[in-house]
Amino acid sequence: MAKLHPGLYAALLTKSLQKLLEPRDFENVIDLEKTEAPTFLSNKLRQLIQRSLESIEGDDAVQQQVLLFNKVLSEVEKWDPQVDDDKLLDDKCRLLEAILRTGQNQKPSAPVTSLVHSSLFTGSRNGPQLFNELIAEMESADRLDILVSFILNSGFRLLRKGFDILQDRKVPVRIITTTYLGATQLEAIEGLAKYSNVQLKISFDKKHTRLHAKAYYFHRNSGFSTAYVGSSNMSDPAMREGLEWNLKVTSQDLPDIIKKFEAEFEGYWNSPIFSTYRQGVDKKKLQEALDISGIRVNSFSQSKFMDVNAYPFQNRILENLDAERMLRGSFKNLVIAATGTGKTVIAALDYRRFVGSNQGRRPKLLFLAHRDEILTQSLDTFRIVLKDANFASQLGGGRPDPANMDHLFCTVQTFHARELWTKLPADYYEYIVVDEVHHSAASSYQGIFDFFKPKILLGLTATPERMDGENILKYFNDRVAAELRLPEALEEKLLCPFQYFCVADPVNISDEKFWDKGKYSQSELEKAYVNNPSSAKQRTDAIFRALDLYCLGDIQSYKGLAFCVSVKHAEFMAQEFNNNGLPSLALHAQSLDEDRKNAVQALINNKIKFIFTVDLFNEGV
Repeated sequence: MAKLHPGLYAALLTKSLQKLLEPRDFENVIDLEKTEAPTFLSNKLRQLIQRSLESIEGDDAVQQQVLLFNKVLSEVEKWDPQVDDDKLLDDKCRLLEAILRTGQNQKPSAPVTSLVHSSLFTGSRNGPQLFNELIAEMESADRLDILVSFILNSGFRLLRKGFDILQDRKVPVRIITTTYLGATQLEAIEGLAKYSNVQLKISFDKKHTRLHAKAYYFHRNSGFSTAYVGSSNMSDPAMREGLEWNLKVTSQDLPDIIKKFEAEFEGYWNSPIFSTYRQGVDKKKLQEALDISGIRVNSFSQSKFMDVNAYPFQNRILENLDAERMLRGSFKNLVIAATGTGKTVIAALDYRRFVGSNQGRRPKLLFLAHRDEILTQSLDTFRIVLKDANFASQLGGGRPDPANMDHLFCTVQTFHARELWTKLPADYYEYIVVDEVHHSAASSYQGIFDFFKPKILLGLTATPERMDGENILKYFNDRVAAELRLPEALEEKLLCPFQYFCVADPVNISDEKFWDKGKYSQSELEKAYVNNPSSAKQRTDAIFRALDLYCLGDIQSYKGLAFCVSVKHAEFMAQEFNNNGLPSLALHAQSLDEDRKNAVQALINNKIKFIFTVDLFNEGV
C-alpha cells in the first residue's frame, strides 16, 4: 500500500491501514457514531464491490457479475427482512427503462446524462448543452421546481418546448425568481405565467433579496429524480453558450442532497419574501420593480478615453502581423476577422504599435471605408485607443476637404470622386487601412491601390468571399496574414450569442423561374412577395405570427432590422408594418446619408420599431 501523506482523512480503519500508521497517528482515530456508520460502511462496500465487478472479464462477465451481486444480496437478506429473493437479478442482467402511462405509445426521451449517476456540466463543446438536457428532463418529470436569480426572454424561448410538454401533460411547475439588478424580463415572466400549470413567485424587494442560487429540480414518482445546481440562470448565454458550471445530482446517487434541495425549496416557496405573481394583474408592479432595481446598474458611466488593451485573440492577430512584417518582409497584410471581433480595434492597436516604433511620431494615416457611418465609428475607435479626441479628420458625407490631410478617414467614393491621389505624392501616407476590403474589387479602389506606396497596407474584412469573383489577395502579396473566422469566434465565445429561428416560407419558390444564374431572381421574388396580393398577404401573415410567437406576444417591446429582396419589397414591408401599428421605415443604398442617420436615431429613440433595408447594414449598423 502507498505511503500515507499528511493531511485530513475520513478513512475507515481497515487492518491494512492500521499497519501503515505510526503510534502517534492513533491519537486521531475515533469511534464511528451510530448514525454515521451506515454511510461510511456502505460507501466502502460500494467501492469494493464495484472494483470486484470491474475485475471480472471474459465472455460470461455479465453472468459472473450477476452471480456476485446475488451472493452479496443473499448475505444482506440475513440482516434485513426487507431484502428477499425477489430482489435477486436474473442471469440476463436487464434494465427497465420506462413504464408508459395509459394511452402513451412510446417512452419519453431520456437525457443524455444518467438518471443514476451524478455528472458535471462545464459548458464544454464536447458535452451536451444544458438547455437540451433540461428539455429532455421535462419530458418525464412529474413535478418541476426552478430557482433562479433572473429569467430572460432568450432563456424562456430555449425552454418553451419543454414548458409546452409539461402543460400538455398537466405537470405542476413552480418557479422562484427575483427583480435583482432589474435583469429579469417582463415578457418572459408574462409568457410563463400564461401556462395553466405554472406558479410563479417573485421577490419584489429592491434592497435586501440577494438570491444567487440557480437550480432546476425534476421530481419523478418513479424515484429517479434529478436536480441541476450551479451557475446558470434562465438565459440563452447561461444555458447554451457560456462557460457555466452545473452539477447534475440524482436521487439514486446522492439522495441526501435531493432531500435537502426539496426542503430548502419548500422553505423559499412558503417564505413571505416571495410573492405570487398573477399574470396581467401584477404586470405594472413587476415593471416598476425591475425599473427601480435596474437604475443602479445603468447609472454607471465610463470614461471615454479608457486604457484599451488587446484581448488574447486580438493579440494573436497582432503577433501574426508582426511575424509577417519582421520575418517574411510582407507589409501588405490582409486580416480576416468575424464581424463583432473588433477589426477596427485591431487596426487601431496595430497603428498605436507603429507609432511606438517611430519614437512616438504619428505616421501619416489614411483610413478608407465605403460608408460614412463606418468611418465615424472607426474614427471614434482610433481616438479612444490613442486617447486623443482631436485625432484625424473625416472626409465624406458632403464635408469639405480638411486643411490637414495627414491623418484622414475618408469614404472611397469621396476619395475617388475628388481624385485626391492627384494632390498627394505616392508615399504621402505611411499607413493605409482599407476596411471591408472585399469591396476593393470595385473600380473605385483601383486608383488607390495602384498609386499609393505606404510602408504598411492593412486590409480588413469579415467576408472575403463576397468580392464578385475578383481576387483581392493580389493586393496583399497573395496571402492572408491573420484569420479569425466565425466558427472559431463562436467556439471561443467572443461574440454576442444569437438565437436563430427558422420560419418556413409559405410561398413556394422552388419553381425554376425563381432561379437565375446561380442566384434567386430578384424580379420574380418581388412579384411573389409584393405584386401578387394573395402570396404577399400569406407571407406577411406568417411573419407576424412568427414575431408574435418569438417576441412572446409583445412585439411593441422589440426593435428589428429586416433585409429585403428589393427597394419595392422593403417599402412594401415597411408599409405593412405601419398598417399593423409598428412604426417602420425603408432604407436602401440610394437613401440620403441624412435619412440613414435619422432612421438609425429614430430606432434608438424608440420612434420606430423596424427598419427594412436593401444593400445596407450588411457589415454592421
